[in-house]
Amino acid sequence: MKKRAGKKTAMAKAGGGVDTGTLRKACSELISMASGGMPSGGAAIPSRSALDDPFEGRKIDGVIEPRKPPLYWCLLARSSSVLPAVIRALEIGVESYGYEFVPLLAKDGGKWYAKEDAQKDDVWAMIQGEGAERPTDRSFKDMDELLAVELERLERFYDNFSPFDSFTTIRERFRTDEETTGWWTMEVLRDALGIPCGGEHVPSYQTRMLVRDDRPTDMTQARIGHDWKWVYEERPHYFRLFVQIKGNRKHYYKQFMDPRNFSYLTGKLIGSPDATTAATEMIYCGKYVPGSEYGEPDWASQEYNIGGAFQAERGNFRHFRNNLIPAILLLIMGGGTLGEDALKRMLDTFENIPGDDSASRLFAAQIPSGIAEAATSGGKIDSPKVLLQILTQQQKQDSTFQQYIQNCAKMTMGSTRVPPILVGWSNDYNRATSQAALEMFEAQVCRPKRNKFDDLQNRVLLPEMRVRFHEFRSNGPDLMDMDTVASMLTSVAGAGGMSINGAIELGNKFLGTNVPAYPGEEGNMPMTLLLQKIQAEAFPMGGMGFTKDNAGKAAVAVTDLVMDALLHIRRSMGGKLEG
Repeated sequence: MKKRAGKKTAMAKAGGGVDTGTLRKACSELISMASGGMPSGGAAIPSRSALDDPFEGRKIDGVIEPRKPPLYWCLLARSSSVLPAVIRALEIGVESYGYEFVPLLAKDGGKWYAKEDAQKDDVWAMIQGEGAERPTDRSFKDMDELLAVELERLERFYDNFSPFDSFTTIRERFRTDEETTGWWTMEVLRDALGIPCGGEHVPSYQTRMLVRDDRPTDMTQARIGHDWKWVYEERPHYFRLFVQIKGNRKHYYKQFMDPRNFSYLTGKLIGSPDATTAATEMIYCGKYVPGSEYGEPDWASQEYNIGGAFQAERGNFRHFRNNLIPAILLLIMGGGTLGEDALKRMLDTFENIPGDDSASRLFAAQIPSGIAEAATSGGKIDSPKVLLQILTQQQKQDSTFQQYIQNCAKMTMGSTRVPPILVGWSNDYNRATSQAALEMFEAQVCRPKRNKFDDLQNRVLLPEMRVRFHEFRSNGPDLMDMDTVASMLTSVAGAGGMSINGAIELGNKFLGTNVPAYPGEEGNMPMTLLLQKIQAEAFPMGGMGFTKDNAGKAAVAVTDLVMDALLHIRRSMGGKLEG
């Protein structure tokens, strides 16, 4: 999207290479500061925000420890019966639909203009005379070449981000990290010209922050001016380092856009970049959590519910695994006894019955006469007898804490705002309720997360790639009902708003085809206006009826248009027209 910014002014150069404008500006700043004033105009002022990290008790050699170890969140998430499905639903709903590079310019008669510009000002004429202020800047012969180079840079970075995984797969890992630990980290690699050309996913549970620098460092930030020219601003920033800890090994990364060079082995400043020891750059993105430098997952408040449900399920597992309830209960009462040999043979018989562990276990007990007397009424002593109780029905009863486990699962899903239908916890839905749940999930959860990711790409990464006439845009699901689409198309066509390219675009979207747009203005003209144009060409004198001459002209015009459109579609589909 085009952004507004002030124009850059040319500075007069004095003899001997001295920039007199800069010299006068510096002297003015010194006089102003000496008199107690503030720097004027274009001087960048460092942020006055308190940057000291409030974690003096959680710093080890400059490394800030999170409130809770990230591995704790990882293990807790895996122990939940519902969180893995919730996280997978977020991976699919947010990141699995791919992405596209959207051009911000349109072409009309050989002139490129911004799509939202009603005046259609020529962008190529606006950016002429733009100076090459960075080694990555270069001159182009026309706008078509510039746009082709931009698109090649985007494809090289995103389509070949990692040697073995697609960028969509990497994004799913970013989403898994953020929904599990609360943040994700991405390594960014640059080519010899300093342009980002790829990267890697760095597991969040291995990554730690170091404290910010106590002094700001000047960096050069590129942005787009109102005239589409690059504007390079020098501004101070308090950078920090990151470290990836793998066992006893530590690999350091510098923050993205930090102009200094560090050793990736020690984290110390080095004089000149060395490909064998220089630290690469890292982008950190996390959820803001007051009281912590790190992010935390949305379900962090449910850790006790998750732990309680895990213990309840674990108790049920032990109950069924060990068959704590025997199959048969044998009681010998009234002071009777059973010989040890007979009792052993009986127990062995039941133990040898095929079954799952102790599913056929016999429990026998001999109750002495004293207990039998206490159990009788009237002080009489019962005669010896045997009581046999079958308990197999008790074994088949449901496990315990079921309501508690279900409540914990509902509260966990509620903290992530994932509908129960997406994790298999709803069985009372129909088409209307499921459609409403998916639309709510897309509008309230998935789309804002995609917009946040896209904003990071367009504001931070694309300017570093010298891309200004394209946008990175994440795709989302198409939740529109086909009946609604048909009704809409009928209304649009009836009002005369449908064009050839409009029909092609809708066909590509809903039929999965890839037919390119029809060239020329006829492809974007509404059908009614196109027919009026054909009629005007067929009837130049304004006649309303067909004669022997104009009927032939009209037939030829309509036939040429239809055949041209059919040939265009046939060629784009890879077929051959015979005859």
